[in-house]
Amino acid sequence: MIRKRGKDYWEIRVDIGRDPKTGKRLWKYTSVRGTKRDAERVEQQLKARHMQGELTAVRMTVDELLDEWLAHVRTNREGRTYDDYAYCTRRIRAAFGPMRVDRLTRAQIQRWLDELQQAPRDDGRPGNLSATTVQKHHRALHAALSYAVRMGYLGYNPADNLTLPRRQRSEPPMLTREQLEQLLEAALGTRWYPLWYVAAHTGLRVGELCGLWWEDIDWSRPAIRVRRALKQDREGKRLILGDVKNHEARVVWLDDRTAEVLDRHRAEQQLEIARAQRWEHPEHVFTAPGGRFLRPDVPTQVLRKHAKRLGLPPLSMHDLRHIHGSHLLQYHGWSITAVSERLGHYSPAFTAEVYAHVIPGAQEGYLRR
Repeated sequence: MIRKRGKDYWEIRVDIGRDPKTGKRLWKYTSVRGTKRDAERVEQQLKARHMQGELTAVRMTVDELLDEWLAHVRTNREGRTYDDYAYCTRRIRAAFGPMRVDRLTRAQIQRWLDELQQAPRDDGRPGNLSATTVQKHHRALHAALSYAVRMGYLGYNPADNLTLPRRQRSEPPMLTREQLEQLLEAALGTRWYPLWYVAAHTGLRVGELCGLWWEDIDWSRPAIRVRRALKQDREGKRLILGDVKNHEARVVWLDDRTAEVLDRHRAEQQLEIARAQRWEHPEHVFTAPGGRFLRPDVPTQVLRKHAKRLGLPPLSMHDLRHIHGSHLLQYHGWSITAVSERLGHYSPAFTAEVYAHVIPGAQEGYLRR
């Protein structure tokens, strides 16, 4: 806004947002001697500086921003996301906590990210923080600063366009169809057989299996509606039943053999419930003894030992999911798009990247379509 205050004298007022504590609108004032065109030029320069983050209403520190942002995350995101962000803010506070948000620069953040790559691991094991961990810290700081931009505290996000370490993607262990059959047959008669079989023939995530309810199974198709997942907090102490990853429910069709395994498991579980004095969660398909929640980390712990006894590569539940996707592509001729939908990936391009080693040229072929 430009006001004439005298001959060849102009007052310029630019809106720079609201005080985050009081909500009061704040203005940047300056004056110019010259023509109105001179005043308009200065006004545009001030607005540009505001958009670049040089002129802001914010007077809060990074610590104060993180407190406000984490409260927002706790209300609007699932518990595990909050836990992950809260974990990352410890290092962010140590580096930038007392600093004013509007004085945080790209160069400072880049130096911090570079230093993180040399920081020791949290668990006391030898080595430095992994590229994935550094990326998570950047993601948390970027999300907090994006919140500041949305709230009008900053004109731009200084965590944009930075150089991050690259993750070294290693190929997960792979089993042939014969090896997978060996793995599962050796588990027949144990409480783990139905869980591992369904995992290896549907590609469901371990949290989705632990969060699966009987009402989610449509026996007439047969198919599973995947709409919830049981997750652990970062410390592994608390279990949270929430949405599936990417917040998109999906339908996973079952072959007849997998449906039979589930039906037999249902009958055996009903016998267990009848014999038990107490069964905590009869709605859950897969449970711990007594019908308690099955912690998502337990199936992998048992699976690793089981595979080792058979002389097979050490496997996780996620590896069974990956093996299922690989077999669909290798042996059954499924398309990248169909596998992506079945596994609940956020995009077929991601699926093509993950399974590029299974079908050479899959990623390039998909992206060039």
